[in-house]
Amino acid sequence: KRNQFMAAVNRVNTAITVSADDHVFWPRSFLQTAITSFEDPHVGLIGTVKRVRRVNMGWTLADFLNFIACLYLERHNFECTASHNIDGGVFVISGRTALLRTSIIQSPLFQRAFLNEYWLFGRIGPLNVDDDNFVCRWMVTHGHSMVFHNEPNAMMVTTLGTSGGWKKFSGQLDRWARTTWRSNATTLFADRTVWWTQPWCVYAVYSSAFVNFALFYDSALFAALYYSSFYSPSAAKCLGCLLFVSKLIKPLPHYIRNPGDLPYIPLQIAFGYYHSLVKLKAILSCKNVAWGTRAGVD
Repeated sequence: KRNQFMAAVNRVNTAITVSADDHVFWPRSFLQTAITSFEDPHVGLIGTVKRVRRVNMGWTLADFLNFIACLYLERHNFECTASHNIDGGVFVISGRTALLRTSIIQSPLFQRAFLNEYWLFGRIGPLNVDDDNFVCRWMVTHGHSMVFHNEPNAMMVTTLGTSGGWKKFSGQLDRWARTTWRSNATTLFADRTVWWTQPWCVYAVYSSAFVNFALFYDSALFAALYYSSFYSPSAAKCLGCLLFVSKLIKPLPHYIRNPGDLPYIPLQIAFGYYHSLVKLKAILSCKNVAWGTRAGVD
């Protein structure tokens, strides 16, 4: 993908380049709304709010995977909006649709680094995956600002979880989780620019991703309460209610738009605990840089 992207970029003769996957849909107002932030010459990259197209397929595995995909991007919107408004940080501008300043991505320095990214002290690579994370890190380390638009007029809609079944979806989960480990480690310990330019993101996004294992974290909370002097059945119920409510904050906009998905809440929570195992598997296999979901594509 990186080589294909560069081949296209080098044929661009406009000041702004817009890249988009083949399964995204824009409103007519998309470009007019999203592009305005480029009036600031320091802005090098713009991303917009994302939404998965909800396709109701009854109580089937395909329907559940589509539902989980909807929540996945809903959380992204929440996190990117919050972090950008606090300290200007965005952990990733999705490659599904991104607006880039052409002069940056046409520079030989960028292209050389983009096509020759290695990980783990140069032992793994050149990477083909993690391309959108690389672009975001490049913007940060080279002094370019990023903007995340959370506006309905710039909403990108995509399809996700509706084809390929569990095999494809689980492959995507593995790839995304491995990317998080690789990219966050590079951001914090190799690039390091975020430590003084995005301190909130360091705390709330990059560092927390290393310890955010709901299955183990929630279990530890109940264990700590049980063995403390504060334990009582009512205290345990209060903790359970608190954790339950906390798991509904980010997905809440989806449930408001799709009240028919409310029965999925218990399965949503169970999937969150399962994803802790996906993250654990990912850290043990993050040397795997295969695409994983397209036949014949490494």
